[in-house]
Amino acid sequence: AQYSDLGDEGINSLLESSSRGAQTWMALDGFERANILRNIALVVEKHHEELAVLESATTSKPIRDARAEVSKVVEMFNYYSGWADKIIGQTIPVPGNWHTYTERVPWGVVVAITPWNAPIFTAGWNSAAPLAAGNSVIVKPSEFTPASTVRLAQLAHEAGLPDGVFNVAVGLGNTVGASLSTDSRVGKLSFIGSVPTGRKVAVAAAGKGIPTVLELGGKSANIVFADADLDRAVDGAIAAIFSNAGQSCVAGSRLLIERSIHDEFIERVADKTNRLKLGDPFDPATEVGPIFTKPQYDTVNSLIRSGIEYGGL
Repeated sequence: AQYSDLGDEGINSLLESSSRGAQTWMALDGFERANILRNIALVVEKHHEELAVLESATTSKPIRDARAEVSKVVEMFNYYSGWADKIIGQTIPVPGNWHTYTERVPWGVVVAITPWNAPIFTAGWNSAAPLAAGNSVIVKPSEFTPASTVRLAQLAHEAGLPDGVFNVAVGLGNTVGASLSTDSRVGKLSFIGSVPTGRKVAVAAAGKGIPTVLELGGKSANIVFADADLDRAVDGAIAAIFSNAGQSCVAGSRLLIERSIHDEFIERVADKTNRLKLGDPFDPATEVGPIFTKPQYDTVNSLIRSGIEYGGL
């Protein structure tokens, strides 16, 4: 499938829509917002299989994993609906004849830039909380995987969200993402992705005084000592690296093993790895789907070649 990048005109139109939506949404009281968020959870649950199939088709994620992630989105909206009427300020005792208090006020328009490896999960995660606090949300998904985020926004409005409260910005990072990171109409920005891109986003947003929240990838380590339950540790190590074909910002991409159990542990991991079922993401028995894109496939192969060159087997 193909679609057009939003371009400057589209971005401006979308920000105007979200700014109007923010004013409408924050004018509702917390009880009204809570009811709508609970209804979003119900509507998403009703469309559970549709969303899971869409997610699996566009990300190569095994259908059983996609189903689990859609279920998490339902949980997110249910959970944050409970916060919508409980976000309150404080009354602060001070000396003298003064009445001092604080109140919590929405940012307005919150932009969330989400990654390709878990689009619907991160769209739910980065929209439910700011919506509960009275903000409108713009989710900018990866240009590779916008479909499930667009559908989630459609369902959210069908569930009762006012117009403009949940918008989706489709397009490239260096056009749509860059524009949303530097527009003064944006109150706050969240980003999930790589460290180099995260640095660029944070610097660009800081130049406009936009606060940012970053969730970046890393080389996560599993550490296994000799007194561990080895059966559970092996299962954990395999799940950590092969979930979503290893395409995860929290993938357990290193194993640090106490020397006395090293050989046994590696043998167990290798044995169970060889028994993982690779195949069609729509097959419920599939445990590992294909690598998501050709560039990522080439990257994985280059890392394997590098590992062999450095002595790996």
